Amino acid sequence: MSLLRISTRTEAPRTAIIELDKEVWGTLPMRVLLPFLGCEQSGEISDDRREELLELVFEHHRAGLFDYLAKSEHSEWQCKLFLRRKLLHRYLIDRLIDEAKDKNFLSNDRYAEILIRSLAEMGKSRRYIISKLQVQRIPSTLYEPYLLDYLQRDDSLARLETEVKNILLRCSNLPFIKRKEKVFTTLYRKGWEMDLIRDAWDKALERE
Repeated sequence: MSLLRISTRTEAPRTAIIELDKEVWGTLPMRVLLPFLGCEQSGEISDDRREELLELVFEHHRAGLFDYLAKSEHSEWQCKLFLRRKLLHRYLIDRLIDEAKDKNFLSNDRYAEILIRSLAEMGKSRRYIISKLQVQRIPSTLYEPYLLDYLQRDDSLARLETEVKNILLRCSNLPFIKRKEKVFTTLYRKGWEMDLIRDAWDKALERE
């Protein structure tokens, strides 16, 4: 037997928070939960009813997770945060993540490649891209091959040289030393590495 307790929050009165033996397992809309419970909204429930209830929670949030993944590509970390906001128990979160990966709806590898390609096309720096990947807790062993594919040094240098020229043009009224300071500060804050900025600076000056 398990002790069932149903509660709600003031800001979401139509969403039930499900506790079993004083442990939160997740949420369900009242319209889904009430037909299942009938009159027994709190109190002791049998082990069989407990498993049926947890499976109902699992199936409801599986539909929500798969809908979330259908809208756009997401990382495993984003999916875990999405499910945690639903107050889902860690055991159910792990089950859902595993199932999404098994069905190939969720892939950190695919997410990393798409993110790197997109940011590289936007002209973002290697350091900036890595910071975005680290936020998603994606290991370097997974994303390094894609960085090599999409961030060739020559291409990055050419893009950066263009940025140097644009900054110099915008601050052409400043003294030379101030223009140089503006270029290096701006590009470093954007995530470009200092040695690459120096090379782009030298090339931009050579062609002036």
